[in-house]
Amino acid sequence: MIWSRSMLILTLGITLCSSAILGNFADLNKLNLEFDFIVVGGGTAGNVVANRLSENPNHSVLVLEAGGSNADVLDIIVPFFAPRATPNTPQDWNYTTTRQAALNSRSIAYPRGFVLGGSSSVNYMVYTRGSKEDYDRWATVTGDSGWSWNKLIPYMRKNERFIPPSDHHNTTGQFNPAVHGFNGINTVSLPGFPTPIDSRVIEATTQLAEYPFNVDMNSGYQLGIGWEQHTIKNGSKSSSATSYLAPQFVARPNLYVLLHARVTRILQATSNTFRTVEFVQDIGGKMFTLTAKKEIILSAGSVGTPNILLHSGIGNSSTLTSLGIKPIHNLPSVGQNLTDHSLLFVSFLVNSTDTWETAKRNSTLAAAQLAQWNTSRTGPLVDGPAHQLGWFRIPDNSSIFEKFPDPAAGPNTSHYELIFVNGMFGTPPPTGNFMSIAPAVASPASRGSVTINSSNPFADPIIDPNLLGSEVDFFIMREALKSAFRFAAAPAWRDYIISPLGVNSTSTDVELDDYIRENARSVSHPSGTAKMSPKGATWGVVDPDLSVKGPLVNNPPTHIGWLRVPDNSSIFERFPDPAAGTNTAHYGYLYSNGFLGMTPPTGNYLGITSAVVSPTSLNPNLLASEVDLFIMYYAVRSALRFGASKLWADYVIALPVVMNNTSTDDELNEYIRQNAGPVFHPVGAAGVSPFGSKFGVVDPDLSVKGLTGPRIIDLSGMAAAHIIEERGGTAGNVVANRLSENPNHSVLVLEAGGSNADVLDIIVPFFSPRATPNTPQDWNYTTTPQAALNSRSIAYPRGFVLGGSSSVNYLAYTRGSKEDYDRWATVTGDSGWSWNKLIPYMRKNERFIPPSDHHNTTGQFNPAVHGFNGINTVSLQGFPTPIDSRVIEATTQLAEYPFNVDMNSGYQLGIGTAVLVVNSGLFATADETDISTGKKFTLTAKKEVILSAGSVGTPNILLHSGIGNSSTLTSLGIKPVHNLPSVGQNLTDHSLLYVSFLVNSTDTWETAERNSTLAAAQLAQWNTSRTGPLVDPPTNQLGWFRIPDNSSIFEKFPDPAAGPNTSHYELIFGNGMFSAPPPTGNFMSIIPAVVSPASRGSVTINSGNPFADPIIDPNLLGSEVDFFIMREALKSAFRFAAAPAWKNYIISPFGVNSTSTDAELDNYIRENTESVFHPSGTAKMSPKGATWGVADPDLNVKGLSGLRIVDLSVAPFIPAAHTQAAAYIIGERAADLIKAAWS
Repeated sequence: MIWSRSMLILTLGITLCSSAILGNFADLNKLNLEFDFIVVGGGTAGNVVANRLSENPNHSVLVLEAGGSNADVLDIIVPFFAPRATPNTPQDWNYTTTRQAALNSRSIAYPRGFVLGGSSSVNYMVYTRGSKEDYDRWATVTGDSGWSWNKLIPYMRKNERFIPPSDHHNTTGQFNPAVHGFNGINTVSLPGFPTPIDSRVIEATTQLAEYPFNVDMNSGYQLGIGWEQHTIKNGSKSSSATSYLAPQFVARPNLYVLLHARVTRILQATSNTFRTVEFVQDIGGKMFTLTAKKEIILSAGSVGTPNILLHSGIGNSSTLTSLGIKPIHNLPSVGQNLTDHSLLFVSFLVNSTDTWETAKRNSTLAAAQLAQWNTSRTGPLVDGPAHQLGWFRIPDNSSIFEKFPDPAAGPNTSHYELIFVNGMFGTPPPTGNFMSIAPAVASPASRGSVTINSSNPFADPIIDPNLLGSEVDFFIMREALKSAFRFAAAPAWRDYIISPLGVNSTSTDVELDDYIRENARSVSHPSGTAKMSPKGATWGVVDPDLSVKGPLVNNPPTHIGWLRVPDNSSIFERFPDPAAGTNTAHYGYLYSNGFLGMTPPTGNYLGITSAVVSPTSLNPNLLASEVDLFIMYYAVRSALRFGASKLWADYVIALPVVMNNTSTDDELNEYIRQNAGPVFHPVGAAGVSPFGSKFGVVDPDLSVKGLTGPRIIDLSGMAAAHIIEERGGTAGNVVANRLSENPNHSVLVLEAGGSNADVLDIIVPFFSPRATPNTPQDWNYTTTPQAALNSRSIAYPRGFVLGGSSSVNYLAYTRGSKEDYDRWATVTGDSGWSWNKLIPYMRKNERFIPPSDHHNTTGQFNPAVHGFNGINTVSLQGFPTPIDSRVIEATTQLAEYPFNVDMNSGYQLGIGTAVLVVNSGLFATADETDISTGKKFTLTAKKEVILSAGSVGTPNILLHSGIGNSSTLTSLGIKPVHNLPSVGQNLTDHSLLYVSFLVNSTDTWETAERNSTLAAAQLAQWNTSRTGPLVDPPTNQLGWFRIPDNSSIFEKFPDPAAGPNTSHYELIFGNGMFSAPPPTGNFMSIIPAVVSPASRGSVTINSGNPFADPIIDPNLLGSEVDFFIMREALKSAFRFAAAPAWKNYIISPFGVNSTSTDAELDNYIRENTESVFHPSGTAKMSPKGATWGVADPDLNVKGLSGLRIVDLSVAPFIPAAHTQAAAYIIGERAADLIKAAWS
């Protein structure tokens, strides 16, 4: 709306309301004050910080604002006048951008607030939080869970004072009070004056399914159309100046504001601290300096902050030197990563006179509206331009995602916004009335920069937002424009919209693109130019505590002392790399009714096995990561606490045989080192990565990167010298079955091993620990010496039999967390790998049946999340053990260990009943479930070879086939066929540690192990009726847990878990001792495992001989994170064992105990950790077009045709779960991908 300046008459009582807001430094200097904190920038975030710091009367705070007062400036007080506040006004910095390549080389205005309140004083007042996933991504990338949605929600509520709208209408159904705050400082409200399009916008949401109504877009779930919330208080604009610097706050004697104070540099107060600011009040005038006693807080915005840092000598040293600026601190990221939203105005001629244009053309009406506002704060001027907003995604199968990853933070985060307004933005034609639907790209992939080209601090910075510079953003904008036209075609607009202006729904893509290039602009939301990164990261500008990263050029502190950046420049909206999540469950517990391993000659045992299920170590390099070791340590402590529950009072005789609740941390760690071993879940040696990425082995479609045809689909091994066939393991048999459902498809499965028939150890569930290692049905691999495990080389079982590792595993069926799969989707850029898209395959795969004893399973699982008509048989335990009830009882006694009715629901945290791949007392394997008896196959591969040899076998075959790192292959005498350096890298596995307790019982595994007559009777019972103790594997309960978010390890490293609901470690409960027991006594085990590891290892070769064993280095606990997790998991095991349930049951632990020192625990971990045998990731997926990874998201090998990879080697991250379920899921989706390719 254009108003004549003669109308700017306003009767307001707003002045410099306190002597604490000063306009002249001389007035401040006379007061002879010192300040603890100096805030550079009196804008949105700066004023919040100043207010909150000055709540403490012992803190003195000074705000330096370059602009002037916000008082009595009509355009930043009247909400509807917001479009007039910028550009080319006194309250705007009046920046312009560089020429924007995607916008026909146009240079556009780039408004930023040059006034107290900063851009909160000149913006359009829209108050939208974004999606929960946006903040969770911050937490993931920074490694600081404090930036997650759940941790920030209290601040969101603390900030808000939600009030009724100006007209006090009934707001029921327009927002959700449960997600808002009502006692904060920042005033938020709904629109206070209706427009004629309001009801039509809402009505259209009932007519078009594509545009659902969302009662509150600020709930964390933003998708859909809803009522805009805005920062308006009783008809006037609410900014950080009017709220956080309101009269009652600036009256504080410890809070001062100096206006017209333009900061030019931050100066070193001492050799390694920055506490001095340099500023002027008139360009060309005298320079002043002030030194803060505690900290400088730089809050100059995403343009101002990097500008000041660069002129202070903080940035890219070589660039600064070339400009004649002395480098103080080399931080190349300063000014990079500028991210902004792009906006496009689309207007429609409408059949109405009640739009903005009427008042714009009628000065009498305009004056009356202003008078109404001035008198009563009512009427059309009480609101900003928009009353409704919509947030939407382009389809997941959009063609652009075949080339590029999805830039959105997650599947519930919008790609674009639609803004609905009752008029035309800009100058309208001389006649007609209009409405607008303005599309905006809300999840941009484009990145720009803020730089300088002069040492003159008063020269404007060089601003290049690179708007629509990414093909993804341009594609989204085009689709958003089409979406606007579809919305305008709803029946609600039939008698209202006459015609669009400019392009329309019949315009060609070329015409739409021309319109976009000529008319797109910025939404003026710059962010990310001083982005956060994890502590210790070599990229980024600030740590998660907002301290500027060190070291200085000539001094090496951990960060630049006393300088923080709390504004939007520290925000980033996309992963710099595939980072692990913040709050994923890190450990799990397996509860087993016995002593896992060799049983002592006497005694009966209960085992609680801890496993690190989100490991960070690579190689497997078990527990080599400090994070993994810490998680294992925490899991063992947890197992001990659980074992001490009252539930076990009359059952557990003693906490662990070798350790207990009194074991010191050192004792627990020593125990972990001595006893931890792999869970034999190796993943990642052919890891997945996004299309086009340079790392990884496979793309998200499981195709080997750079190859056409090969895909990687399973975990089993394969003794073939060249890629010519599929493998008969977990995923391979699934694919073979599903492909052969089509009678026109002939399928041949080539299995390196022999038949699974009549092998007792892979038929009887309880005998599963005997199936490997050193047996005919095992490849009998060993690892390289593991540095974190006292350089021990450990056995690394993989199934050498039909069914692969599904024939030799421990039968646990755990899917992992929803976040595990959503992270796959994020990293691969393919939403088909997300939880919601894979759930149908999970259910399709499952045939959930009653347990062997047909007991009542109510409360032991959730039928709603399972399938009952699939091929893969799963069930609950079919024979009770004496520890079952105690484990569950302990969950009611210890809040740290809650009960979870179904860990396969997508939310895994807590302890629950294990779901098992057992069919009426028999081991259910992929060979049984997915290959039909008598199926005929042919020998000619007319279409594809499907490589499903597992995370060890797949990279081994690829490398011997000449697919891998060309230089390495050449050195081995192998002719390189296709250069894919990611092949065999990224091996990820779970680490496991056995912790046992002597118990007051004879009903444990040990009794039958020492009594051949009893053992024969149990086998006879199983053979006759498929009942008795042999119908189940060693564990009936599992637990999944996280170490605390404030764990010290996260000060150094990011959280490796996929998200806040994903475990760091597992606890496995066993009714006996897994390892060799003493000659007497009975035992139970609580086994910690690191399940969200940070460690990464590799599967490589050192010979051109295809029959030589591959070099397997899982790098178990190789990451400090993993070792830390293992230590904490170990402590957790002891805490669990201390529950009242175990009071009269556990007698004492073996080895370390709850009083063991960290050094003792670490030694135990190094000496005893093993693998869980869950290898994954060695041919990992990556987005199509990515130059890293091995397979595309459709599982085709990158750059090749005719070869796909369909096994866990394609997983970009190992799920926090026993990986059998994931392998089945990969196989199910792979079958559909292959069918679709050949339909």
